[in-house]
Amino acid sequence: MAYGNAQEVPVEVRSGAALQNQLESVLEQAHIQLSSFVSDLLGLSARRMLKALAGGETNPAALAALADERLRATPEQLCDALGACTELKAFYRRLLKMALEELRLIDEQIGELDKEMANLLSQHQDAVERLAEVPGLGVDSAQQIIASALPQRPFPPRNVSPRGSVLARATTRAQV
Repeated sequence: MAYGNAQEVPVEVRSGAALQNQLESVLEQAHIQLSSFVSDLLGLSARRMLKALAGGETNPAALAALADERLRATPEQLCDALGACTELKAFYRRLLKMALEELRLIDEQIGELDKEMANLLSQHQDAVERLAEVPGLGVDSAQQIIASALPQRPFPPRNVSPRGSVLARATTRAQV
């Protein structure tokens, strides 16, 4: 889905991109060139290797063995890219652990939102399933299309809570 501006991009998408950039930066500072051979640092193979690396693994061959066999990089290339892990400082391991924990939290939040979306669209499940059968579309895309076609309820203005804005209440009290 194309987004018109940064405010329309879901927070999880922005968070995931920022997290990938942070991971790349930490690995670069530690002289680990994993992103040169793994197209997706947030993918399963990279996550397995990063988790083991953060957990204290220092053997490049053991880390490379965690990669999926479908990965384009050869085990030798991965060993070369992971060579600096033998001297990885505890500080970088801690940063990797923190980034992986943040990634786990983002994944959990996305899962919760997916469940909520499915619940909200449960009355339109037949339409979602039919639309998901279109080549190139999946359930997520079908849900987004159906949700965008439904009538939208307007949000209240940003400065107005159900009891009025804090500023308005304070101003009214000050005038009394």
